[in-house]
Amino acid sequence: MLDARLNFKQQVEHVSAKASAAVTSLARLVPNDGGLKQTRRLLLSSMVTSVLTYGISIWADALDTQESLRKAGPVYRRSALRVASTFRTISEEAMCVISGTLLLRVLAEERRTLYQRRKSTTLSAEEPRTEEWQHSILQWQLQWDAAEKGRWTHRLIPRIDVWLNRSYEHVFFECPRFNSQRDLLESILHQKIQPETVIEVMLSSRASWNAISTFAKEVLIDLHSIERKRANDNN
Repeated sequence: MLDARLNFKQQVEHVSAKASAAVTSLARLVPNDGGLKQTRRLLLSSMVTSVLTYGISIWADALDTQESLRKAGPVYRRSALRVASTFRTISEEAMCVISGTLLLRVLAEERRTLYQRRKSTTLSAEEPRTEEWQHSILQWQLQWDAAEKGRWTHRLIPRIDVWLNRSYEHVFFECPRFNSQRDLLESILHQKIQPETVIEVMLSSRASWNAISTFAKEVLIDLHSIERKRANDNN
């Protein structure tokens, strides 16, 4: 939707309203605390992002105005909050890192550049997409390092690429190899451990901190033992 001033203001309002309705529906399906795992939350959130960013490769410049950003930004934030399962007072920078969602302006620039490249290149569709994603991560990292807010989260998650590519969640929360240790831990805590709540539980008491730390140490010792055995067998 192109308005008389050629600034896509109406388009931003249109997609923001539709995406806001989608976020409201998402909130009914996904409680902020507990429920679905983050990967599934992210999948549902991507549906909201698809609605909000429809045609954004054309109207990305509209986000340079505060008026348009005030329309689209809060909707994007509400969706990301459902993925991160955090308090509403969290900074945008920390929220996006925790949830694994690109900053809206970085996402808009990626889509716009990708659209322009596809029109003027003979490369396969996958090559520019991979290159632009890597560029987006770099830009995101630079903004994360320079951000004034979210410094405590930055201490915990300094590198975005490592955080996005993490593969240890399965070992800690799901791997059947450690079911007995996990069952013991949950009996001590009197609750099931989940990625969304483990930090909160750890900080709730010294006993909880010690129990989770002991579990993590035992898991790492077992993993190192397995790796040493595998290396010896190969030799």
